[in-house]
Amino acid sequence: MLAFIKRFSGFFLLVGGIVGLIVVNIVSSNNQKNAEEETPTTEIMTSTNDGYLVVDIKGAITTPGVYRVVIGSRIQDVIEAADGLLENADLSMINAASIVTDEMVIFIPKKEQEYSFDDLVCIDIKGQVVKPGIYWLPAGSRVGDVLSLAGGVTAQASIMNVNLAEIISDEMVIYVPSIMDMADVTSTSVINYGYVQIKGAVVKPGLYYVRITSTIKDVINLAGGLTFDASTANLDVSKTVLSGMTITVLTDTEVEALNIDDPDTTDMGLIDINTATLAELDTLYGIGSVLAQAIIDYRAENGDFASIEAIMLVSGIKESVYENIKDDITV
Repeated sequence: MLAFIKRFSGFFLLVGGIVGLIVVNIVSSNNQKNAEEETPTTEIMTSTNDGYLVVDIKGAITTPGVYRVVIGSRIQDVIEAADGLLENADLSMINAASIVTDEMVIFIPKKEQEYSFDDLVCIDIKGQVVKPGIYWLPAGSRVGDVLSLAGGVTAQASIMNVNLAEIISDEMVIYVPSIMDMADVTSTSVINYGYVQIKGAVVKPGLYYVRITSTIKDVINLAGGLTFDASTANLDVSKTVLSGMTITVLTDTEVEALNIDDPDTTDMGLIDINTATLAELDTLYGIGSVLAQAIIDYRAENGDFASIEAIMLVSGIKESVYENIKDDITV
């Protein structure tokens, strides 16, 4: 018997090796099949066939990045493709049922802490964003955060003149123009556009990006028009706007109070730059709250202005600003 085993030992080893290879191949094939069944999103991420969209998901997500998903997919599908949410993800302002679009940016914010109503600011974002509308964000957030929350910009958007780093304020309006809107803005004509802030008795006060040839009336219309108690007695609505200017629309009550405080100035239709209050100076065309305070500070340090032209001695008030207010002021 021992002699028989020694004689055919080589044959037995050969058969054993063949059987082992067969078993290894079967096990490897099963493992590969199981792996394919457990990762159904592989095709979504790597397919180059037609009928797919490419989206970018960021923020509180397990595997942020760029994903290829089938047309008709929803935000929830992209979240699942990215291995789900982190524990501190906040979906309170995300519509996970929204259908995604090509080149869409999905930003999932982190729930750092519980915010009270007083800690939040309300923003209205319009124009070329995926989901324009009204959003609540923590105070101190920036324009870029609002764009991310609104699903990112569309393929037609132009953010050349949108300051993504700007800190937002309550009731701020952010408008993202289209490429067509900006088609005539070249390196030599970019000054034809600028930001104008409108506040007071309008439906939607905030910051608007407008053509500098626009009038105060145009900006009022962009802001949804006047409120029922608004008065334009302190404004020349036909005047063109200046980049960086602040337009303040007073109510009837505020205009009446202004008239009572300084009846002589009101009768003449002029504002005395030597005695005017911050609120009164703020009503002048192109003079916002910052320049109004600068005028008051200059008066306190140097005394009264000897003439209306002397207002150009105030830092920030150039000849172009003076030309727009010279007919509305006196000393």
